[in-house]
Amino acid sequence: MQLTTYIFATFAIVSAALAVPVDNLVERDTKYCGYQPYEPSKYTCYDGLLCPIQNYVVYKRCGGDCYDPAKYVCHGTKMCPTTDPNLCGDACYNSSRYKCEYGRLVQV
Repeated sequence: MQLTTYIFATFAIVSAALAVPVDNLVERDTKYCGYQPYEPSKYTCYDGLLCPIQNYVVYKRCGGDCYDPAKYVCHGTKMCPTTDPNLCGDACYNSSRYKCEYGRLVQV
């Protein structure tokens, strides 16, 4: 009789626990970037390179690096700050102070 009561009590507790919804269990939308798992709400995959999403800013790819498009511009594989967004050879410059002639910077 005690064993039957114990079994019913255990069954009742387990059933109640399984019937209660768990709010903090969230199904994650996991995807893969190459062989690396990632969450699309936190990263963007660019041909195998994961770039973060930080403070609602989607970082972009520039060569093998990631950058904040509000702070940098990308020229192929070279990044320049938005304050000096132009590229002359390997140098970033601002067209209000310099111009590019034959791959060299000349002051305006």
